[in-house]
Amino acid sequence: MNTQKRGLLWWFVWMVFILPGFCLQKLPAQVSSGGIPVSFSEVEAGKNAGIAAFNVNVPEISQLMREDSVDEGPGIPRRNAVLIPVDVTMESCGTWREIPGKGTIWQLKIEAKGAKAVGLYFSEFSLASGCTLHIYNESGNQLSGAFTDKNNRDGGFYAIGHLFGEHVIIEYFKPFGITAASEFRISDVAYFYRGVNDYINGRGFGDSGPCEVNINCSPEGEGWKDEKKGIVRISCRVGSASFWCTGALVNNTGMDKTPYILTADHCAYKFFKYATPQDLEQWIFYFDFESPDCENPFQSPQLKSLTGAVKVASGGDHGTDGSDFYLVKLQQEIPSGYNVYFNGWNALDIAAAEGVTIHHPEGDIKKISTFSSPLISSGWQGNGLASHWQVTWSQTTNGYGVTEPGSSGSPLFDQAGRVIGTLTGGQASCNQPTLPDYYGKFSYHWSSNGTDDTLRLLPWLDPVNTGQMTLGGLELFIPDTMVKETAFIEVLPNPAHSTLYLKRLDSLHSDIVVEVYDITGRQVKEINVSGLHQGEAYPLDISLCSKGMHFVRIIEENGISLHKIIF
Repeated sequence: MNTQKRGLLWWFVWMVFILPGFCLQKLPAQVSSGGIPVSFSEVEAGKNAGIAAFNVNVPEISQLMREDSVDEGPGIPRRNAVLIPVDVTMESCGTWREIPGKGTIWQLKIEAKGAKAVGLYFSEFSLASGCTLHIYNESGNQLSGAFTDKNNRDGGFYAIGHLFGEHVIIEYFKPFGITAASEFRISDVAYFYRGVNDYINGRGFGDSGPCEVNINCSPEGEGWKDEKKGIVRISCRVGSASFWCTGALVNNTGMDKTPYILTADHCAYKFFKYATPQDLEQWIFYFDFESPDCENPFQSPQLKSLTGAVKVASGGDHGTDGSDFYLVKLQQEIPSGYNVYFNGWNALDIAAAEGVTIHHPEGDIKKISTFSSPLISSGWQGNGLASHWQVTWSQTTNGYGVTEPGSSGSPLFDQAGRVIGTLTGGQASCNQPTLPDYYGKFSYHWSSNGTDDTLRLLPWLDPVNTGQMTLGGLELFIPDTMVKETAFIEVLPNPAHSTLYLKRLDSLHSDIVVEVYDITGRQVKEINVSGLHQGEAYPLDISLCSKGMHFVRIIEENGISLHKIIF
Protein backbone atom coordinates (compact mmCIF):
# COMPACT_ATOMS: atom_id res chain seq x y z
CA MET A 1 0.00 0.00 0.00
CA ASN A 2 1.48 3.38 -0.93
CA THR A 3 2.11 6.12 1.62
CA GLN A 4 -0.69 8.37 0.36
CA LYS A 5 -3.22 5.56 0.60
CA ARG A 6 -2.15 4.69 4.15
CA GLY A 7 -2.38 8.38 5.06
CA LEU A 8 -6.00 8.45 3.90
CA LEU A 9 -6.78 5.51 6.12
CA TRP A 10 -5.25 6.95 9.28
CA TRP A 11 -6.80 10.35 8.71
CA PHE A 12 -10.17 8.65 8.60
CA VAL A 13 -9.44 6.52 11.67
CA TRP A 14 -8.64 9.70 13.58
CA MET A 15 -11.77 11.55 12.45
CA VAL A 16 -14.18 8.68 13.03
CA PHE A 17 -12.85 6.87 16.08
CA ILE A 18 -10.41 9.08 17.93
CA LEU A 19 -11.35 12.74 17.64
CA PRO A 20 -14.90 12.40 19.01
CA GLY A 21 -13.51 11.06 22.30
CA PHE A 22 -11.24 14.08 22.57
CA CYS A 23 -13.81 16.88 22.33
CA LEU A 24 -14.03 17.03 26.09
CA GLN A 25 -12.16 20.13 27.23
CA LYS A 26 -15.29 21.35 28.99
CA LEU A 27 -15.06 18.48 31.43
CA PRO A 28 -13.81 19.21 34.97
CA ALA A 29 -10.03 19.11 35.01
CA GLN A 30 -7.12 21.24 36.10
CA VAL A 31 -7.39 22.95 32.76
CA SER A 32 -7.68 26.68 33.26
CA SER A 33 -9.56 29.12 31.06
CA GLY A 34 -6.69 31.58 30.87
CA GLY A 35 -6.94 35.29 31.35
CA ILE A 36 -5.64 37.43 34.19
CA PRO A 37 -7.19 38.38 37.54
CA VAL A 38 -9.47 41.38 37.42
CA SER A 39 -7.31 43.17 39.97
CA PHE A 40 -4.37 43.13 37.53
CA SER A 41 -6.19 45.73 35.42
CA GLU A 42 -6.01 48.25 38.24
CA VAL A 43 -3.25 50.77 37.77
CA GLU A 44 -2.90 52.25 41.22
CA ALA A 45 0.20 51.34 43.16
CA GLY A 46 -0.16 48.81 45.92
CA LYS A 47 -3.39 47.33 44.64
CA ASN A 48 -2.77 44.25 46.78
CA ALA A 49 -2.26 46.30 49.91
CA GLY A 50 -4.75 45.67 52.66
CA ILE A 51 -5.61 42.12 51.60
CA ALA A 52 -6.37 39.97 54.62
CA ALA A 53 -3.74 37.33 55.36
CA PHE A 54 -4.08 33.80 56.67
CA ASN A 55 -0.95 32.50 58.36
CA VAL A 56 -0.36 28.76 58.11
CA ASN A 57 1.16 26.99 61.08
CA VAL A 58 4.82 26.49 60.22
CA PRO A 59 5.93 22.88 60.66
CA GLU A 60 9.05 21.96 62.57
CA ILE A 61 11.40 21.09 59.71
CA SER A 62 13.82 19.17 61.92
CA GLN A 63 10.94 16.97 63.05
CA LEU A 64 9.91 16.35 59.43
CA MET A 65 13.46 15.36 58.61
CA ARG A 66 13.55 12.93 61.52
CA GLU A 67 10.32 11.35 60.29
CA ASP A 68 11.73 11.16 56.77
CA SER A 69 14.95 9.51 57.93
CA VAL A 70 12.91 6.66 59.41
CA ASP A 71 10.58 6.28 56.45
CA GLU A 72 13.01 6.65 53.54
CA GLY A 73 14.84 3.97 51.62
CA PRO A 74 14.76 2.03 48.34
CA GLY A 75 11.22 1.76 47.04
CA ILE A 76 9.82 4.40 49.42
CA PRO A 77 8.76 7.78 47.97
CA ARG A 78 10.51 10.82 49.37
CA ARG A 79 8.12 13.34 50.86
CA ASN A 80 8.61 16.89 49.62
CA ALA A 81 5.65 18.63 51.26
CA VAL A 82 3.53 18.27 54.35
CA LEU A 83 -0.15 19.19 54.20
CA ILE A 84 -1.16 21.61 56.94
CA PRO A 85 -4.87 21.36 57.87
CA VAL A 86 -6.80 24.62 57.57
CA ASP A 87 -10.43 25.65 57.22
CA VAL A 88 -10.66 28.59 54.84
CA THR A 89 -13.83 29.79 53.15
CA MET A 90 -14.99 33.11 51.72
CA GLU A 91 -17.21 33.49 54.77
CA SER A 92 -14.50 32.86 57.35
CA CYS A 93 -11.80 35.25 56.17
CA GLY A 94 -10.57 37.35 53.26
CA THR A 95 -11.25 40.81 51.86
CA TRP A 96 -14.19 41.79 49.66
CA ARG A 97 -14.25 44.88 47.47
CA GLU A 98 -15.95 46.21 44.37
CA ILE A 99 -14.30 46.77 41.00
CA PRO A 100 -16.26 49.65 39.39
CA GLY A 101 -18.16 48.60 36.32
CA LYS A 102 -17.14 44.95 36.62
CA GLY A 103 -18.18 43.19 39.82
CA THR A 104 -16.85 42.20 43.21
CA ILE A 105 -13.69 40.35 44.13
CA TRP A 106 -12.67 38.39 47.22
CA GLN A 107 -8.97 38.11 47.98
CA LEU A 108 -6.93 36.30 50.59
CA LYS A 109 -3.19 35.95 51.04
CA ILE A 110 -2.03 32.54 52.28
CA GLU A 111 1.29 32.89 54.08
CA ALA A 112 3.48 29.87 54.84
CA LYS A 113 6.69 31.33 56.21
CA GLY A 114 9.84 29.54 55.10
CA ALA A 115 8.11 27.37 52.51
CA LYS A 116 9.83 26.77 49.18
CA ALA A 117 6.42 26.50 47.51
CA VAL A 118 2.73 26.47 48.44
CA GLY A 119 -0.13 24.35 47.06
CA LEU A 120 -3.85 24.31 47.85
CA TYR A 121 -6.20 21.40 48.54
CA PHE A 122 -9.98 21.78 48.54
CA SER A 123 -12.63 19.65 50.22
CA GLU A 124 -15.36 21.69 48.49
CA PHE A 125 -15.07 23.32 45.08
CA SER A 126 -18.16 24.72 43.38
CA LEU A 127 -17.94 27.88 41.27
CA ALA A 128 -21.02 29.52 39.76
CA SER A 129 -21.13 29.95 35.99
CA GLY A 130 -19.46 33.21 35.00
CA CYS A 131 -17.30 33.44 38.13
CA THR A 132 -13.54 32.88 38.15
CA LEU A 133 -10.80 31.94 40.60
CA HIS A 134 -7.10 32.77 40.19
CA ILE A 135 -4.07 31.90 42.28
CA TYR A 136 -0.94 34.04 41.97
CA ASN A 137 2.05 35.33 43.88
CA GLU A 138 2.52 38.88 45.12
CA SER A 139 4.70 40.00 42.23
CA GLY A 140 2.30 38.48 39.69
CA ASN A 141 4.94 36.52 37.79
CA GLN A 142 3.36 33.19 38.72
CA LEU A 143 -0.30 32.63 37.90
CA SER A 144 -2.75 29.71 37.89
CA GLY A 145 -6.23 30.02 36.44
CA ALA A 146 -8.76 31.08 35.67
CA PHE A 147 -10.62 28.22 37.28
CA THR A 148 -14.34 28.22 36.50
CA ASP A 149 -17.47 26.09 36.86
CA LYS A 150 -15.86 23.74 34.32
CA ASN A 151 -13.48 22.71 37.09
CA ASN A 152 -16.27 21.77 39.51
CA ARG A 153 -16.20 18.21 40.77
CA ASP A 154 -19.05 15.94 41.84
CA GLY A 155 -17.24 14.92 45.02
CA GLY A 156 -16.06 18.45 45.73
CA PHE A 157 -12.39 17.50 46.17
CA TYR A 158 -9.84 19.44 44.15
CA ALA A 159 -6.21 20.50 44.21
CA ILE A 160 -4.21 23.30 42.62
CA GLY A 161 -0.53 22.74 41.95
CA HIS A 162 2.13 24.64 43.81
CA LEU A 163 3.44 28.13 43.25
CA PHE A 164 6.99 28.87 44.30
CA GLY A 165 7.66 30.96 47.39
CA GLU A 166 6.11 31.25 50.82
CA HIS A 167 2.81 32.87 49.95
CA VAL A 168 0.01 32.88 47.38
CA ILE A 169 -2.93 35.18 46.77
CA ILE A 170 -6.35 33.76 45.99
CA GLU A 171 -8.69 35.97 43.97
CA TYR A 172 -12.34 35.15 43.33
CA PHE A 173 -14.32 37.36 40.94
CA LYS A 174 -18.10 37.58 40.67
CA PRO A 175 -19.34 39.79 37.80
CA PHE A 176 -22.32 42.07 38.31
CA GLY A 177 -25.53 40.28 37.37
CA ILE A 178 -24.48 36.83 38.61
CA THR A 179 -26.92 35.69 41.28
CA ALA A 180 -25.83 32.08 41.79
CA ALA A 181 -23.57 31.41 44.75
CA SER A 182 -20.07 29.92 44.67
CA GLU A 183 -18.63 27.85 47.48
CA PHE A 184 -15.18 26.49 48.11
CA ARG A 185 -13.34 25.33 51.19
CA ILE A 186 -9.57 25.03 51.46
CA SER A 187 -8.89 22.08 53.73
CA ASP A 188 -5.10 21.81 53.46
CA VAL A 189 -2.14 23.94 52.45
CA ALA A 190 0.82 22.06 50.99
CA TYR A 191 4.00 23.33 52.64
CA PHE A 192 6.92 22.36 50.38
CA TYR A 193 10.12 22.14 52.38
CA ARG A 194 12.19 20.35 49.71
CA GLY A 195 11.84 18.67 46.30
CA VAL A 196 11.21 21.91 44.40
CA ASN A 197 13.85 24.22 43.05
CA ASP A 198 13.90 27.93 43.82
CA TYR A 199 11.94 30.01 41.32
CA ILE A 200 14.70 32.17 39.87
CA ASN A 201 14.06 34.14 36.68
CA GLY A 202 11.03 31.97 35.89
CA ARG A 203 12.94 28.71 36.16
CA GLY A 204 11.36 26.43 38.76
CA PHE A 205 12.97 23.10 37.93
CA GLY A 206 16.38 21.43 37.96
CA ASP A 207 16.48 19.35 41.14
CA SER A 208 17.71 16.14 39.51
CA GLY A 209 21.34 15.08 39.37
CA PRO A 210 23.82 16.48 36.84
CA CYS A 211 24.23 13.16 35.03
CA GLU A 212 20.60 13.01 33.84
CA VAL A 213 19.77 13.34 30.12
CA ASN A 214 16.88 15.49 28.88
CA ILE A 215 14.34 13.58 26.81
CA ASN A 216 14.91 15.61 23.65
CA CYS A 217 18.65 15.11 23.53
CA SER A 218 20.03 13.46 20.42
CA PRO A 219 20.63 10.62 19.87
CA GLU A 220 19.14 9.34 23.16
CA GLY A 221 15.59 10.62 22.63
CA GLU A 222 15.39 10.29 18.86
CA GLY A 223 13.51 7.00 18.80
CA TRP A 224 11.12 7.82 21.64
CA LYS A 225 9.14 10.81 20.38
CA ASP A 226 5.82 9.00 20.68
CA GLU A 227 6.41 7.15 23.95
CA LYS A 228 7.51 10.30 25.78
CA LYS A 229 4.09 11.89 25.14
CA GLY A 230 2.53 9.26 27.39
CA ILE A 231 4.75 9.98 30.42
CA VAL A 232 3.34 12.04 33.32
CA ARG A 233 4.76 13.61 36.44
CA ILE A 234 2.48 12.85 39.40
CA SER A 235 2.05 14.92 42.54
CA CYS A 236 0.83 12.18 44.88
CA ARG A 237 -1.05 12.72 48.11
CA VAL A 238 -1.20 10.11 50.85
CA GLY A 239 -2.72 11.52 54.03
CA SER A 240 -0.70 14.57 55.03
CA ALA A 241 2.25 13.78 52.74
CA SER A 242 2.93 14.91 49.18
CA PHE A 243 5.66 13.56 46.91
CA TRP A 244 6.65 13.05 43.26
CA CYS A 245 6.25 9.91 41.18
CA THR A 246 6.15 9.13 37.47
CA GLY A 247 3.49 7.26 35.50
CA ALA A 248 2.64 6.21 31.95
CA LEU A 249 -0.55 6.29 29.93
CA VAL A 250 -1.18 2.77 28.66
CA ASN A 251 -3.23 1.48 25.77
CA ASN A 252 -5.83 -1.30 25.98
CA THR A 253 -7.13 -3.78 23.42
CA GLY A 254 -10.44 -1.93 23.21
CA MET A 255 -8.47 0.95 21.67
CA ASP A 256 -10.95 3.33 23.31
CA LYS A 257 -8.50 5.81 24.89
CA THR A 258 -9.53 4.96 28.43
CA PRO A 259 -7.22 7.26 30.45
CA TYR A 260 -5.38 4.56 32.41
CA ILE A 261 -2.12 5.57 34.05
CA LEU A 262 0.27 2.90 35.29
CA THR A 263 2.63 3.68 38.16
CA ALA A 264 4.02 1.86 41.22
CA ASP A 265 2.03 0.56 44.18
CA HIS A 266 4.47 2.24 46.55
CA CYS A 267 3.52 5.61 45.01
CA ALA A 268 0.19 5.24 46.83
CA TYR A 269 1.81 4.24 50.14
CA LYS A 270 3.42 6.43 52.79
CA PHE A 271 3.91 6.23 56.54
CA PHE A 272 2.35 2.75 56.66
CA LYS A 273 -0.93 3.61 54.97
CA TYR A 274 -2.36 3.76 51.45
CA ALA A 275 -3.97 6.66 49.62
CA THR A 276 -7.70 6.97 50.25
CA PRO A 277 -10.19 7.57 47.42
CA GLN A 278 -10.29 11.20 48.57
CA ASP A 279 -6.49 11.42 48.36
CA LEU A 280 -6.59 10.11 44.79
CA GLU A 281 -9.12 12.76 43.83
CA GLN A 282 -6.39 15.28 44.66
CA TRP A 283 -3.49 13.70 42.77
CA ILE A 284 -2.22 16.06 40.06
CA PHE A 285 -0.95 14.68 36.74
CA TYR A 286 1.43 16.84 34.68
CA PHE A 287 1.83 16.23 30.94
CA ASP A 288 4.52 17.39 28.52
CA PHE A 289 6.77 18.76 31.29
CA GLU A 290 9.98 18.75 29.29
CA SER A 291 12.63 20.88 27.63
CA PRO A 292 12.01 21.48 23.91
CA ASP A 293 15.60 20.47 23.13
CA CYS A 294 18.66 18.98 24.80
CA GLU A 295 19.56 22.05 26.84
CA ASN A 296 17.65 23.10 29.93
CA PRO A 297 15.20 25.88 29.03
CA PHE A 298 15.50 29.39 30.43
CA GLN A 299 12.00 29.18 31.92
CA SER A 300 9.81 26.38 33.19
CA PRO A 301 7.72 24.66 30.49
CA GLN A 302 4.06 25.57 30.41
CA LEU A 303 2.19 23.29 32.77
CA LYS A 304 -0.55 21.02 31.41
CA SER A 305 -2.23 19.15 34.20
CA LEU A 306 -5.33 17.24 35.25
CA THR A 307 -6.53 16.59 38.77
CA GLY A 308 -8.06 13.44 40.18
CA ALA A 309 -8.10 9.69 39.60
CA VAL A 310 -9.73 6.53 40.85
CA LYS A 311 -7.91 3.34 41.68
CA VAL A 312 -8.51 0.46 39.28
CA ALA A 313 -6.07 -2.26 40.36
CA SER A 314 -2.81 -2.75 42.25
CA GLY A 315 -0.54 -5.58 43.26
CA GLY A 316 2.66 -6.60 44.92
CA ASP A 317 2.39 -4.76 48.25
CA HIS A 318 5.04 -2.21 47.16
CA GLY A 319 7.25 -5.07 46.02
CA THR A 320 7.34 -7.17 49.18
CA ASP A 321 5.15 -9.94 47.78
CA GLY A 322 4.83 -9.12 44.09
CA SER A 323 5.58 -6.71 41.28
CA ASP A 324 4.56 -3.34 42.75
CA PHE A 325 2.07 -1.89 40.24
CA TYR A 326 -0.74 0.64 40.64
CA LEU A 327 -3.27 1.36 37.88
CA VAL A 328 -5.50 4.42 38.09
CA LYS A 329 -8.04 5.96 35.77
CA LEU A 330 -8.20 9.72 35.37
CA GLN A 331 -11.53 11.21 36.33
CA GLN A 332 -11.84 12.94 32.97
CA GLU A 333 -10.79 12.45 29.39
CA ILE A 334 -7.59 14.14 28.29
CA PRO A 335 -7.94 17.32 26.19
CA SER A 336 -6.85 16.96 22.59
CA GLY A 337 -4.43 19.85 22.96
CA TYR A 338 -2.32 17.75 25.32
CA ASN A 339 -1.23 15.61 22.34
CA VAL A 340 -0.73 12.44 24.38
CA TYR A 341 0.21 8.90 23.42
CA PHE A 342 -1.21 5.70 24.91
CA ASN A 343 1.82 3.46 25.27
CA GLY A 344 1.86 -0.14 24.13
CA TRP A 345 3.00 -3.00 26.33
CA ASN A 346 4.49 -6.49 26.36
CA ALA A 347 3.14 -9.01 28.88
CA LEU A 348 5.55 -11.78 27.84
CA ASP A 349 8.22 -12.70 30.37
CA ILE A 350 11.11 -12.15 27.97
CA ALA A 351 14.21 -10.18 28.93
CA ALA A 352 14.74 -7.22 26.63
CA ALA A 353 18.24 -6.75 25.25
CA GLU A 354 18.06 -2.96 25.28
CA GLY A 355 15.68 -0.11 25.94
CA VAL A 356 15.05 2.98 28.06
CA THR A 357 13.12 4.48 30.91
CA ILE A 358 11.50 7.93 30.64
CA HIS A 359 10.91 9.63 33.96
CA HIS A 360 10.78 12.73 36.18
CA PRO A 361 13.60 12.36 38.71
CA GLU A 362 13.03 14.65 41.72
CA GLY A 363 9.97 15.97 39.87
CA ASP A 364 12.30 17.53 37.31
CA ILE A 365 11.65 17.99 33.59
CA LYS A 366 11.43 14.77 31.61
CA LYS A 367 14.61 12.64 31.37
CA ILE A 368 15.67 9.47 29.57
CA SER A 369 17.97 6.69 30.80
CA THR A 370 19.26 3.93 28.53
CA PHE A 371 20.21 0.27 29.02
CA SER A 372 22.17 -1.67 26.41
CA SER A 373 22.75 -5.00 28.18
CA PRO A 374 20.05 -7.67 28.63
CA LEU A 375 17.75 -7.42 31.63
CA ILE A 376 18.09 -9.98 34.41
CA SER A 377 15.10 -11.66 36.01
CA SER A 378 15.13 -10.92 39.73
CA GLY A 379 13.16 -10.36 42.89
CA TRP A 380 12.97 -7.28 45.07
CA GLN A 381 14.73 -7.13 48.42
CA GLY A 382 14.60 -10.86 48.98
CA ASN A 383 10.93 -11.45 48.18
CA GLY A 384 11.91 -14.76 46.57
CA LEU A 385 9.84 -14.11 43.45
CA ALA A 386 10.75 -13.62 39.80
CA SER A 387 8.74 -10.38 39.98
CA HIS A 388 11.27 -7.80 38.80
CA TRP A 389 13.71 -6.91 36.07
CA GLN A 390 17.20 -5.91 37.15
CA VAL A 391 18.58 -3.20 34.90
CA THR A 392 22.00 -1.57 34.65
CA TRP A 393 22.18 1.80 32.92
CA SER A 394 24.59 2.74 30.15
CA GLN A 395 26.56 5.89 29.52
CA THR A 396 25.39 7.73 26.41
CA THR A 397 26.40 10.74 24.37
CA ASN A 398 24.90 13.36 26.68
CA GLY A 399 25.24 11.79 30.12
CA TYR A 400 24.76 8.74 32.28
CA GLY A 401 21.03 8.69 32.93
CA VAL A 402 19.98 6.89 36.13
CA THR A 403 16.90 7.10 38.39
CA GLU A 404 16.19 9.13 41.51
CA PRO A 405 13.32 9.79 43.93
CA GLY A 406 10.44 10.92 41.73
CA SER A 407 11.32 8.33 39.08
CA SER A 408 9.29 5.71 40.97
CA GLY A 409 6.56 4.18 38.83
CA SER A 410 8.26 5.18 35.58
CA PRO A 411 7.91 2.72 32.69
CA LEU A 412 10.71 0.52 31.40
CA PHE A 413 10.50 0.20 27.60
CA ASP A 414 11.87 -2.60 25.46
CA GLN A 415 13.54 -1.93 22.11
CA ALA A 416 10.13 -2.01 20.38
CA GLY A 417 8.80 0.83 22.53
CA ARG A 418 6.50 -1.32 24.69
CA VAL A 419 6.19 -1.05 28.47
CA ILE A 420 7.75 -4.07 30.20
CA GLY A 421 8.08 -2.81 33.77
CA THR A 422 7.55 -0.08 36.37
CA LEU A 423 10.25 1.23 38.69
CA THR A 424 10.26 0.01 42.27
CA GLY A 425 13.72 1.26 43.28
CA GLY A 426 17.40 0.48 43.35
CA GLN A 427 20.86 1.80 44.04
CA ALA A 428 21.76 3.66 40.84
CA SER A 429 22.68 7.34 41.23
CA CYS A 430 24.81 9.94 39.52
CA ASN A 431 27.59 9.08 41.98
CA GLN A 432 27.22 5.34 41.43
CA PRO A 433 25.63 4.91 37.98
CA THR A 434 26.69 1.27 37.50
CA LEU A 435 24.63 -0.04 40.44
CA PRO A 436 21.37 -1.79 39.45
CA ASP A 437 17.75 -0.65 39.56
CA TYR A 438 14.68 -2.91 39.76
CA TYR A 439 11.45 -2.68 37.78
CA GLY A 440 8.34 -4.70 38.58
CA LYS A 441 7.70 -6.90 35.56
CA PHE A 442 4.71 -6.02 33.38
CA SER A 443 4.38 -9.76 32.76
CA TYR A 444 3.97 -10.25 36.51
CA HIS A 445 1.55 -7.31 36.78
CA TRP A 446 -0.52 -9.04 34.12
CA SER A 447 -1.92 -11.86 36.22
CA SER A 448 0.58 -13.12 38.81
CA ASN A 449 -0.16 -10.90 41.83
CA GLY A 450 -3.50 -12.58 42.48
CA THR A 451 -6.65 -13.86 40.82
CA ASP A 452 -8.99 -11.01 41.70
CA ASP A 453 -9.45 -8.40 38.97
CA THR A 454 -8.25 -5.70 41.37
CA LEU A 455 -4.86 -7.45 41.61
CA ARG A 456 -3.93 -7.75 37.94
CA LEU A 457 -3.79 -5.77 34.70
CA LEU A 458 -5.24 -8.39 32.36
CA PRO A 459 -8.98 -7.58 32.66
CA TRP A 460 -8.40 -3.84 32.31
CA LEU A 461 -5.88 -3.76 29.48
CA ASP A 462 -7.51 -6.62 27.55
CA PRO A 463 -11.17 -5.72 28.17
CA VAL A 464 -12.39 -7.46 25.01
CA ASN A 465 -10.65 -10.77 25.84
CA THR A 466 -8.46 -10.97 22.77
CA GLY A 467 -5.81 -12.99 24.56
CA GLN A 468 -3.13 -10.64 23.24
CA MET A 469 0.11 -10.55 25.17
CA THR A 470 1.56 -7.57 23.32
CA LEU A 471 -0.04 -4.38 22.08
CA GLY A 472 1.26 -1.36 20.20
CA GLY A 473 0.74 2.22 21.23
CA LEU A 474 -2.23 4.24 20.03
CA GLU A 475 -1.08 6.59 17.31
CA LEU A 476 -3.90 7.26 14.90
CA PHE A 477 -3.18 10.84 14.04
CA ILE A 478 -3.52 11.50 10.30
CA PRO A 479 -7.02 12.78 9.39
CA ASP A 480 -8.34 12.98 5.83
CA THR A 481 -11.40 15.02 4.96
CA MET A 482 -11.54 13.42 1.50
CA VAL A 483 -12.68 10.13 2.99
CA LYS A 484 -16.35 9.92 3.82
CA GLU A 485 -18.19 7.31 5.80
CA THR A 486 -21.05 5.26 4.42
CA ALA A 487 -23.38 3.02 6.36
CA PHE A 488 -24.56 0.88 3.42
CA ILE A 489 -22.37 -2.10 4.28
CA GLU A 490 -22.70 -3.86 7.63
CA VAL A 491 -19.68 -5.77 9.01
CA LEU A 492 -20.45 -8.50 11.56
CA PRO A 493 -20.03 -10.15 13.98
CA ASN A 494 -17.90 -8.10 16.37
CA PRO A 495 -15.85 -9.67 17.88
CA ALA A 496 -15.22 -12.07 14.98
CA HIS A 497 -13.35 -15.38 15.02
CA SER A 498 -12.68 -17.22 11.77
CA THR A 499 -15.24 -15.59 9.46
CA LEU A 500 -16.34 -12.01 8.97
CA TYR A 501 -19.53 -11.22 7.03
CA LEU A 502 -20.19 -8.19 4.82
CA LYS A 503 -23.90 -7.47 4.41
CA ARG A 504 -25.33 -4.91 1.95
CA LEU A 505 -28.18 -2.83 3.38
CA ASP A 506 -29.21 -0.74 0.35
CA SER A 507 -30.47 -1.65 -3.13
CA LEU A 508 -27.20 -0.79 -4.89
CA HIS A 509 -25.18 -3.78 -6.06
CA SER A 510 -21.86 -2.28 -7.09
CA ASP A 511 -18.50 -3.94 -6.75
CA ILE A 512 -16.61 -3.31 -3.51
CA VAL A 513 -13.00 -3.52 -2.37
CA VAL A 514 -12.34 -4.79 1.15
CA GLU A 515 -9.05 -3.98 2.91
CA VAL A 516 -8.10 -5.26 6.35
CA TYR A 517 -5.41 -3.53 8.46
CA ASP A 518 -3.92 -4.49 11.80
CA ILE A 519 -3.40 -1.96 14.58
CA THR A 520 0.01 -0.91 13.26
CA GLY A 521 -1.50 0.15 9.94
CA ARG A 522 -0.13 -2.87 8.04
CA GLN A 523 -2.49 -4.22 5.40
CA VAL A 524 -3.08 -7.93 6.05
CA LYS A 525 -5.82 -8.71 3.54
CA GLU A 526 -7.43 -7.29 0.39
CA ILE A 527 -10.26 -8.78 -1.66
CA ASN A 528 -12.54 -7.64 -4.47
CA VAL A 529 -16.23 -8.52 -4.15
CA SER A 530 -18.38 -8.35 -7.30
CA GLY A 531 -22.00 -7.26 -7.34
CA LEU A 532 -23.01 -7.71 -3.69
CA HIS A 533 -26.83 -7.49 -3.61
CA GLN A 534 -29.14 -6.07 -0.94
CA GLY A 535 -29.52 -8.46 1.98
CA GLU A 536 -26.70 -10.66 0.72
CA ALA A 537 -23.93 -11.55 3.21
CA TYR A 538 -20.46 -12.22 1.88
CA PRO A 539 -18.14 -14.38 4.04
CA LEU A 540 -14.56 -13.19 4.51
CA ASP A 541 -12.04 -15.71 5.84
CA ILE A 542 -9.97 -14.16 8.65
CA SER A 543 -8.71 -17.38 10.20
CA LEU A 544 -5.09 -16.57 9.39
CA CYS A 545 -5.24 -13.02 10.78
CA SER A 546 -3.66 -12.31 14.15
CA LYS A 547 -5.80 -11.69 17.20
CA GLY A 548 -6.55 -8.15 18.27
CA MET A 549 -7.93 -4.90 16.97
CA HIS A 550 -8.27 -4.54 13.17
CA PHE A 551 -9.76 -1.99 10.81
CA VAL A 552 -11.87 -3.09 7.84
CA ARG A 553 -11.91 -0.49 5.08
CA ILE A 554 -14.64 -0.82 2.44
CA ILE A 555 -14.44 1.13 -0.82
CA GLU A 556 -17.53 1.24 -3.03
CA GLU A 557 -19.63 3.59 -5.15
CA ASN A 558 -21.31 5.26 -2.16
CA GLY A 559 -18.00 6.16 -0.55
CA ILE A 560 -15.51 4.70 1.88
CA SER A 561 -16.31 3.32 5.30
CA LEU A 562 -14.09 2.11 8.11
CA HIS A 563 -15.10 -0.45 10.73
CA LYS A 564 -13.27 -1.23 13.97
CA ILE A 565 -13.42 -5.00 14.57
CA ILE A 566 -11.88 -7.33 17.15
CA PHE A 567 -10.59 -10.62 15.72
